Amino acid sequence: DPLKFSTLVKIENEVAKRQASEFSDINLLYLYLGIEMANRDNPDSLLYCYRQIKTNNFNNLFNYRAFNNQINNHSFRLLAQLASGLVRYGKIEESFSLINALNNPVNRSSIYAFVAKDLSYQNLSTEAIRVFIDSSYAEINKIENLTTGQPNRTMLSYALALQNNKQDLEKAYKVIKNVPFKFVGYERIA
Repeated sequence: DPLKFSTLVKIENEVAKRQASEFSDINLLYLYLGIEMANRDNPDSLLYCYRQIKTNNFNNLFNYRAFNNQINNHSFRLLAQLASGLVRYGKIEESFSLINALNNPVNRSSIYAFVAKDLSYQNLSTEAIRVFIDSSYAEINKIENLTTGQPNRTMLSYALALQNNKQDLEKAYKVIKNVPFKFVGYERIA
């Protein structure tokens, strides 16, 4: 742990006292705290953290050019984990709101697929899993310029394979058919 949970809570208490979120971007703090609240089975605090996130500042989370985009990638994973945590507590609309604040359909598709995968691991609502799989597909259909590596397709193929039925498995292979690094998807499906 780079920072102890108790330290993050102390920081948040001071931020709240000083209303620092009015003039500072502290989304990263609330992403970390929200995930930890979900992991500690504290849905009320999870929702509090979600409500503190300012989606109009999301681009700040993904604009770090240092360290070979590692900070951007980590922020993206934190956002996906928080979206999944919200769904675990029945907050699907809040999860969708968080995801839909992203501008790029590849990013939205990736997070929808991540949530479906995560819910599958936890053996949670198959209905919710299907909603997130369908949403990932819908975002794929919005992509006009395929200049990226399409990591969303690999994640979606994995989420489909976890459904453990022949129809979804066939879809999983089709989703990554033309992806340059499809071997990663094949490995996950296997």
